[in-house]
Amino acid sequence: MNDETRTIVPDGADRATIRRHFLRLRRELSREDWQAKNAALCAHLAQWWTQWGARRTPRWVGLYWPMKGEPDVRPVFAAWRWRALPAAVAPHAPLVFRPWQDGAPMIDDCYGIPTPECAETVCPEVLIVPLVAFDRRGYRLGYGGGFYDRTLAAWRAEGWQGIAVGVGFAFAALPDLHPEAHDVAMDVVVSDAGVVLDRSEGVRR
Repeated sequence: MNDETRTIVPDGADRATIRRHFLRLRRELSREDWQAKNAALCAHLAQWWTQWGARRTPRWVGLYWPMKGEPDVRPVFAAWRWRALPAAVAPHAPLVFRPWQDGAPMIDDCYGIPTPECAETVCPEVLIVPLVAFDRRGYRLGYGGGFYDRTLAAWRAEGWQGIAVGVGFAFAALPDLHPEAHDVAMDVVVSDAGVVLDRSEGVRR
């Protein structure tokens, strides 16, 4: 099955159906396929990061702890000093981000996802966001909890000047996810096929 075939979802499918479809396809990737796609995605992200970073001076980068077959982009930022990981502290609250380095003590957040044990929190200038699916305008489909939408909306309401970079596999690209009022679009989207969307130069919050 090629990536074009994988993208096909039933006509009129709702978000829950689309989510299940792409999560299933991600689970069904062989280890070799996943590794190849992940390596390609990381290469494209690293190239974008090098070019973008040469024109900017970001400090904190918000990453994520990969789960359920998500791309693992941590190696791209292995040499970056200021890295942070999210923690879900309550079901309907924005995420908080805590400084993280390799080997740091970890605990589970309220959903059992590893997060740094430290109490310090930071606000990343660059936020890397995992995508279950995405469309050509940068809207994303996640797991349905709304954490990243709430987080980005809260930050931007407070004047956040950073950028959101979505990362996902190319087979999960759709023409239109028909975003809802609360959905927040990514500024940049990177897949194993390349940089799909880049509005980082035009970001003005």
